[in-house]
Amino acid sequence: MQQRHCQGSAHVCPPEVSTRFLYLITDGGPLRMGGRLHSVLGNIISAYGNHILAVQIREQVGDIPATDEDVLGLGRSIRSCLKDQGVKLIVSRRLDLALAMGADAVHLGSNLTSSGYFDTSALHAAHQGKLEAGVSVHSLDEAIVANRAGADYLLLSPVFPTISKSMDRRLALSPTGVSAIRQQVKGPLIGLGGIDSENFSEVMSAGADAVAVIGSVFCASDPLAAIASFVEARKRWR
Repeated sequence: MQQRHCQGSAHVCPPEVSTRFLYLITDGGPLRMGGRLHSVLGNIISAYGNHILAVQIREQVGDIPATDEDVLGLGRSIRSCLKDQGVKLIVSRRLDLALAMGADAVHLGSNLTSSGYFDTSALHAAHQGKLEAGVSVHSLDEAIVANRAGADYLLLSPVFPTISKSMDRRLALSPTGVSAIRQQVKGPLIGLGGIDSENFSEVMSAGADAVAVIGSVFCASDPLAAIASFVEARKRWR
């Protein structure tokens, strides 16, 4: 997930940020169970694909996990649409599913162990560098370790307090924490957790390359309108 960085600076150049600044993570159940996920994604990509950096399929986790067949079906059905719009397709945790659907990256989640993060060099070598690997981090120390382990991008969470069950016991990084990580890590940084169209500019100004959204879009009564609010907010920001 490469972004262009300004010479002599760790910050991403404004033109690149302004083009694609949203990283969508599917909600892991409700829209899929209601038979609307494919159409919602299609509408978003058709209308705002030039603002979307990536779509991460997270349907195999959550309260209502999908079967492998469902995940593969979703990935394959949206792959060409995403590719046409230059949007990355990412799969949560499952390398086998990512390879089967021709995804651009696998998101390894939070894999910090006593010996550090999973070293991605073997994964990159095995797939000739064609498959990227992202990692979730929750502190400056974790970000530094993951970056050294070769992660292609880091998902920083939570930036703000969130009701997500996977994050509710963690201290929020805040934009100040994002800025501290930006000063130490030159690779792509994606902010996640409690981000909406009202506060996203704080995260971007702190040095994030994009913001990840889950509930603010996929749990909204009108997901397309939710995306539109982010796009309008970005126009006001820069």
